[in-house]
Amino acid sequence: MVCKTRDDPLHRMALVPRVMEARGLDVTPAMIAKFRQFDDAAAVEVLEIIYRDEIGHVRIGNYWFRRLCEEQGLDAELQFRELVDLYLGGQAAWAV
Repeated sequence: MVCKTRDDPLHRMALVPRVMEARGLDVTPAMIAKFRQFDDAAAVEVLEIIYRDEIGHVRIGNYWFRRLCEEQGLDAELQFRELVDLYLGGQAAWAV
């Protein structure tokens, strides 16, 4: 996705943080729980850091996506849905 959106900051902010990095927020808690079951404190610590970082990435990406839409006179929600359809065939309806 990073390569596909490299020429358009609005597309990048719509899809990398709001979809790709947001997926990390969905799956990381289960990964942390699994590593806790195996008493792998080092893996848990690393995943917790990644999880906190991803929250910030999604927040910042969301801000810049909305800001770019506003600057271009675009409806952010409609634009996001159109970009998800364009790049992902609508397969990220669960995205932020």
